[in-house]
Amino acid sequence: MRMLNLGAGPKWKNPDWLVLDHKIMKRRDCAWRLPFPNEHFDIIFSSHMVEHIPHSKIDEVLFECNRCLKSDGLLRLVCPDLEIVANAYTNKDIALMERFIVEDPTIRKDLGIGGSFMNFLISNGSDSLLISRNGELIAGYAHLYAYDFEMMKNLLDRNGFKQATKCQFLESSNKIFNEPLHPTNQPAEWRDECHWASYEELTGFDRDPLTSLFVEAKKDFIPEKRRSQFGAPSVRGLDPINFSFRSMLYAFFTFSGFKIKRTIETKGEYFFNLMQRIFKRFVRSFKL
Repeated sequence: MRMLNLGAGPKWKNPDWLVLDHKIMKRRDCAWRLPFPNEHFDIIFSSHMVEHIPHSKIDEVLFECNRCLKSDGLLRLVCPDLEIVANAYTNKDIALMERFIVEDPTIRKDLGIGGSFMNFLISNGSDSLLISRNGELIAGYAHLYAYDFEMMKNLLDRNGFKQATKCQFLESSNKIFNEPLHPTNQPAEWRDECHWASYEELTGFDRDPLTSLFVEAKKDFIPEKRRSQFGAPSVRGLDPINFSFRSMLYAFFTFSGFKIKRTIETKGEYFFNLMQRIFKRFVRSFKL
């Protein structure tokens, strides 16, 4: 069997699996442009990767997974569960949120339960960069989006998958996923990361049972074409935008040109008014 762990990280090791991660991929490789032929894998697994993908690219990622899977191949996705963390926030369940933070100590605590909730959705990192229209680098991001089961099922359905199922931790149609994520030098059992001793390599699959969404689906058909756009044209907030390098470069120079023009106009008006005042004073002095 050919099996791919997509976004596993450079420390994850298993001789039976191929690992692909942006930290070790070639420059042009990415989750929405996989360097594999059609129908190449029997299984694709991805844990806590899709929340790092911009929502405008998630359809392309799932299309690529579909393309690279054999007919009836299995896709298993693990990511933060929007419904679970949102319920903890809306119920103001501080004790439960504190348990979530023990499971994932990177979650921020300085802004209360609301800050912790938002950190599951959006977090600092180095996976994506936010650049303003005038070319200023604002921040780097890790988490960019969050999903519940309904959202993920809709995405899978429209990208050629069938039988999308919400699973429990270590529950799967394939027994290979009965092994949780753990250091290779420690027992094959789940423990919160804060309780891991020193290690150099990881193996296993499911993680973070309190806050994770576990979804499986099988390849049903190949979509007629890749979804290159997200949203609905001419609808505010959903209007798809071309984020190509060419379009972003055009936006940068257009906006920069506008700023230069506006500066010249503003400064020109200032100097015109200044010269007008000097001339009036000169005239008054001459009259005297």
